[in-house]
Amino acid sequence: MSAATTSGSSATAGSDMLYRSAPNMCEYDVVVIGGGHAGCEASAASARAGARTVLVTQKIDTIGEMSCNPSFGGIGKGVLVREVDAMDGLCGRIADLGGVQFRILNRSKGPAVHGPRAQVDRVIYKRHMLQTLESYPGLDLRAGSVADILLERPTDLDERSLKRLASQDSASAVAAATVTGVRLESGEIIRARKVVITTGTFLGGEIHIGLKAFPSGRKGEAASTGLSKSLKDAGFRLGRMKTGTPPRLAGSTIDFSRMPKQLGDMPVTPFSFVHDSVPYANDQVACYQTHTTPAVHKVIEANFDQSIHIRETVRGPRYCPSLESKIKRFSEKDSHVIWLEPEGLPEHTDVVYPNGISNTMPEDIQLKFLRLIPGLENVTMTQPGYGVEYDHIDPRELKRTLETKRVTGLYMAGQINGTTGYEEAAAQGILAGANAGLAAGHDKAPDRAGETPQLVLDRSDGYLGVLIDDLITRGVEEPYRVFTARSEYRLSSRADNADIRLTRRAAALGLIRDTSRLARLDAVEADMAQAQALLSQVVHLPHEWEAKLGGDRRVGRNGARTSALDMIQKGFLAEDMSADSRQPENIAPELMPKARKCTGGPRISDIVPGWADVPLNIRRRVATEAMYHGYLRQQQLEANTFKREESLRLPVDIDYSQIRVLSREEVDRLSRVRPDTLGAARRIGGITPGGMLALLKHVHDLRLELTSEKKDPRYLRKKVAMKKVVANMTMGNDMSALYREVVACMHIPDLEVKKMVYLFLINYARARAEIANHAVNGFEDDVNDANPLIRAMAIRTMGYIYVERVIEGLIDPLRHCLRDRDPYVRKTAAMAVLKLYMFDRSLVEEEKFLDMLKDLLADGNPAVVANAVAALTEVSERSP
Repeated sequence: MSAATTSGSSATAGSDMLYRSAPNMCEYDVVVIGGGHAGCEASAASARAGARTVLVTQKIDTIGEMSCNPSFGGIGKGVLVREVDAMDGLCGRIADLGGVQFRILNRSKGPAVHGPRAQVDRVIYKRHMLQTLESYPGLDLRAGSVADILLERPTDLDERSLKRLASQDSASAVAAATVTGVRLESGEIIRARKVVITTGTFLGGEIHIGLKAFPSGRKGEAASTGLSKSLKDAGFRLGRMKTGTPPRLAGSTIDFSRMPKQLGDMPVTPFSFVHDSVPYANDQVACYQTHTTPAVHKVIEANFDQSIHIRETVRGPRYCPSLESKIKRFSEKDSHVIWLEPEGLPEHTDVVYPNGISNTMPEDIQLKFLRLIPGLENVTMTQPGYGVEYDHIDPRELKRTLETKRVTGLYMAGQINGTTGYEEAAAQGILAGANAGLAAGHDKAPDRAGETPQLVLDRSDGYLGVLIDDLITRGVEEPYRVFTARSEYRLSSRADNADIRLTRRAAALGLIRDTSRLARLDAVEADMAQAQALLSQVVHLPHEWEAKLGGDRRVGRNGARTSALDMIQKGFLAEDMSADSRQPENIAPELMPKARKCTGGPRISDIVPGWADVPLNIRRRVATEAMYHGYLRQQQLEANTFKREESLRLPVDIDYSQIRVLSREEVDRLSRVRPDTLGAARRIGGITPGGMLALLKHVHDLRLELTSEKKDPRYLRKKVAMKKVVANMTMGNDMSALYREVVACMHIPDLEVKKMVYLFLINYARARAEIANHAVNGFEDDVNDANPLIRAMAIRTMGYIYVERVIEGLIDPLRHCLRDRDPYVRKTAAMAVLKLYMFDRSLVEEEKFLDMLKDLLADGNPAVVANAVAALTEVSERSP
């Protein structure tokens, strides 16, 4: 990995020397490496965030290639596609344009586990994706292979220090370098503020067919080996994973007449919230079902020694295993289902994808067992199946933004993080690209005050939050895929409400370019409110409901009037979630039980006049919300508790070995992962409830150190040291040097040091005004610090320092802190107002100050309210 070793003013000079040595050089805000599903979403999201972005990929014409199965979505995965679309992502909209069969999986179960899925024409999808990115504002496409990541390191690190940092445990790594761009194999350098790596299976990729192995990331395309070495040189520990793809078959050589047929849903449910229908809704293709036989299993078992891919030293996907793995793992089964899925419309291709038989057997063995499958006796194989091994990083190296801990400005998304699947890649891509673009925009802003805007989702926000949290807290031992059981909030994180959950959140960060999306969301919510009002207007007494429900005595006889909305919540009325206009004769008898839900009892439309006129998607959404009403309320309480834990930040430099209650294993796990919140620590495997309580108490003690008399030993030692400094003051030593030494400590990013500095200022600055004047710049930085404790310390100290220059410079930050998101900061700010009023009443008699203090009277935190009351009381008593 190339590095310009620079620090301070020499940084630019060192970098310029490196760049001038290149034959060609250009500059962007963000470079995205890789044109797969993660790369497409990352580059588009970065551009939407306002960053000048370039997507670098080996071949422009392979952008958007569907390397494996010709489909998007599924159980769990379909929700991810909806969440990407809700944030103005691309894959859902483009899958709609190329979709040739649409289905909602799990129709026979509740809406919380419904899985939108679409069979997609490869040609149409790739064409639309390329056209979209080529014309995307703020985005350039560049053909090339990245050979190296360019880094910048500080000069004060010697060779031994650099090696020590590079050898850090992966998850506990701290940034020792900053990314500055990439170098292509052609020698061209692209300078950038941020880099997003989305290399998929190309990173150190190796294809296996039988006993043959050769470097490649996808059949017919070269692997990325230089980039893999570059990451190793930076200290990233790379692991190996594997995946596979089945052989491709000529449809004209398959006897479909012997197989059950599966048709798409009618009406079609598009992926994108901005689409009401899809181009090929009335021309959907059929899929067909067949299966393996004992004869097939015997052929494969007899040739296990002919494949190097099935070795156990490299982990493959558990939930989408190869045929060899299924036969070994489930030896008692003599048959496995195969779905024959067309890869597109008949006018585009005759190729069929046999879903369920990915394998890496030699080509002759593959053709032999294929012709033992019912309906494939005369099949022609157009491409053999093959396996791919590739490099990945430990995702515990990543922050929640998908920026690496080891290298500032470097982001990872997709299979490089140990995941599998188009949907998981696209979801990571939009999050990494958005955060890279937002951070680049913040870096180049002339006024970089405040925190960098970030797109960060937690587990209660959706499946993307679950995906990221699982990766960064638990790591991966096998290719990770999303499914509904991974989410504890799946009742609220459904496919049908992703727009309500995420669209406005993305819009607040400037990530929604399609303005019609927000207008549609407003219209949907208005329609849902009208539909709920329609249900609320239909009210009957219990005996009337009993009659309408065919004599159902479970209604009860409490005499209270009940609305139709209440009856849905109680389970007496329901919307048909499996509505399908296909005629039963078009569905194979074997598939009928799964294609139709038994719907006994009255429908909502039988009871509520005008309900049938409400659009189908609105009816289903309203009915789902009502049906889950009680559960959603309970889940919201759980989510609130979860968010409180997530809001309790853990110091990045916490010394877990000092928490004596923790076991050695718990200390090791916490030190390795270094969770950023208490909630993330709870989800690390091996942390006991007792360990969590000890950690909570330790963090709570840190938060109370400013006011508690019970200081820990380290704090007391620092206090003694500070007292010695004060003693030097009273003995008349050189005060100017001492002032400068103390004030300089304000810029040290250490919480303990800042506590001592502010304690010093509170105790002595009133008598030493020059200290406070020296400290103005440090105050201005700390009142905008990301840590609420530091913000509170700065504001609290301001209330004690009656120095005009300091107060004038901090009045605006004080107003801001009265509305801070942290209650401790709000409480401290209210007390600072009181102290400043006692110093100069003109400061707090301003109408804005008084209004803000009055707003605090409605605060949910008692301590905040108490301080606001005290301040207002003082103002009222002293005002004429």
